[in-house]
Amino acid sequence: MALTSEKYVYRVEEEIVEQKDLWCSTAHKWEDRFVKDICPQLNLTAEPNNKEDKYAPDLIVNGGLADLKYSSNPFILSTRYGVKDPRYAHSFNEKDYRRYTLLYPDIQIYFWHEFEHKEYIINNESTWIEPMNAVWTVSFPYLTKLIKANAFPLHQYRRRTNDVSGNAKSSYILNLELKNFDFLGTVN
Repeated sequence: MALTSEKYVYRVEEEIVEQKDLWCSTAHKWEDRFVKDICPQLNLTAEPNNKEDKYAPDLIVNGGLADLKYSSNPFILSTRYGVKDPRYAHSFNEKDYRRYTLLYPDIQIYFWHEFEHKEYIINNESTWIEPMNAVWTVSFPYLTKLIKANAFPLHQYRRRTNDVSGNAKSSYILNLELKNFDFLGTVN
């Protein structure tokens, strides 16, 4: 499926990243897989954080409140933000940063990147992504320190300028290759 916006053409097969309701309605599948299949491979003890609020943190990992940031589509424009390999770029929503600061300042964040070997086309440029299935983590207090030190650039989403469906309008582009993030390992 191709999506066309002002300037970019995206080919997306698994999900449409601009549809927040679709994204939120499928999140429980990744959370369940993370708890049942991924955490045991990484020697983590995890359980879902049973919640009524779909925006509340996803998990309890090793006894502490945690949130899972899952990505199945790499941030192809990452080189504009200093991340050479798009597989290691993670777009961390600025609105999540503000919400965690107010409500969950001590939360642990897990980043799970699960990419297939696939072609992405943006502005008629083809980018092939090698497969990856890996997990990193960082404490929110440490991430806050890095964000306040301007360690990560802020990306403004052009297609979301007038969005009213709840999509984030900007995200920090994190580089998971940096030593600031604890690489927990590759998974199956």
